[in-house]
Amino acid sequence: MVKRTRVILVLIIVPILFLLLYPFPEKPLFNLDSSVLLEYLKVGGLEGHSNLKVFNDGSAKYQMGFLGNVYQTQLSSEDFNSLKQFIAQEKYTIKRNSFLSKWFLTMKGQFIMDFGISRSLVNHDGKTISIKPDEPIDLISDKIRSRMMEEFVEKAKAMESEEKQSKLFCDLIKNSQFYSVKQKGVGLGPDGPVMGYWTVSFSGNEVFWHHSDVAEKGIYSCYGDVINVKLILDDAFKVIYNSDRGVLSWQGDEYIKLVETNDVVCPIPEYTSPHCPKVITKARNLKTGEVKEFPDACLPECWAEY
Repeated sequence: MVKRTRVILVLIIVPILFLLLYPFPEKPLFNLDSSVLLEYLKVGGLEGHSNLKVFNDGSAKYQMGFLGNVYQTQLSSEDFNSLKQFIAQEKYTIKRNSFLSKWFLTMKGQFIMDFGISRSLVNHDGKTISIKPDEPIDLISDKIRSRMMEEFVEKAKAMESEEKQSKLFCDLIKNSQFYSVKQKGVGLGPDGPVMGYWTVSFSGNEVFWHHSDVAEKGIYSCYGDVINVKLILDDAFKVIYNSDRGVLSWQGDEYIKLVETNDVVCPIPEYTSPHCPKVITKARNLKTGEVKEFPDACLPECWAEY
């Protein structure tokens, strides 16, 4: 009876151990699109995991786990041919895993993250291939990773530089006021329309636009040499500021920047060139309101075209 029991136990245990320990060929966890030549998955190391897809046209898409960014590039003909040759020669080993090892790697994923790297490759035939560190695909993957990190660092530096430039540009207009170059309607008086100067004021991150008999408030931000403006009641729009001329191009009109001279607030003259590229025949003093002619002459400070 005891012997019979042992035989039964052996007949039960041996198949179970076989199923648990025998390294069956690993089936791919995903099916490749017809446009994909192969997909390479690397788990472990500092990046946690990385994924590389190589397409039939030689292009590649790489994704690194801890960044999550997708990087696209074109393989060199040498690298692409070495991959196709690697697949065609079939000198690779099919990746195998027992049920027990699969369970261990799943339950002990931290072990891979801390101490080792697991590599696997799925080709267009649906085979999961075991990859060694010196295989072409692993070397190419590392090369693409290095290229991606270099470009990532360069882009980060460029963005940092652009942010600094944008801040410097915003500082040029912060806490500044601009007057319209030409007089425009500001309301109605007893004798009809009243003419005056529209203004744009920047304070902190807010902007105020006084036009017609309306005052609008909004916010602004700088990107490079472009000012993005969003007024409360209007859609966002872009404004260009020419820092050399002190002129703001706003909604099709030009505004000149005000500067303080001898405690009197005056705009920078619109034309300061000694050659006077434009002749102003009539101008108005922004302080006194006086209007007079300036034939064949440049405008002095505190005067604007009338």
